Amino acid sequence: VDPAGAAFLGAWFGLGVAALEALRADAATVDPTRPQLWPGHFDPAVEAGDGDHRASYGASPGDPVTGGPYLYVSVWYPDRLALDRSAPADGSGPWNAPSFTGRVLPLDRFPADADPVAVAVDFFTATRDLLDATPLA
Repeated sequence: VDPAGAAFLGAWFGLGVAALEALRADAATVDPTRPQLWPGHFDPAVEAGDGDHRASYGASPGDPVTGGPYLYVSVWYPDRLALDRSAPADGSGPWNAPSFTGRVLPLDRFPADADPVAVAVDFFTATRDLLDATPLA
């Protein structure tokens, strides 16, 4: 085991779970599950939202498509929603996930002078609010 890698992974998962618990505690979050570490993709995540606006919220340590660690919100039923997935080429649009319908915030785009847990909470709640405001298709 690489001690530096293990320490980073522990800190990343700790940040993710702290932000997910804050999302769960927010009164605007509908029907959230408890955070769990998903063995299939090895990241802590929760599920939240109503039947049409449900999504998975999590903190990935990285994958071959995205590279390094990132936060994500993966929309469960994008076909039910009028999502504008025509993101700019630079990935700055709201639904910017490269390999699923959703939104990502790579760790390397976190502001250097901000509390990383606050950045994560803001990302999750802003994305939840954007998803909740999306009309049905």
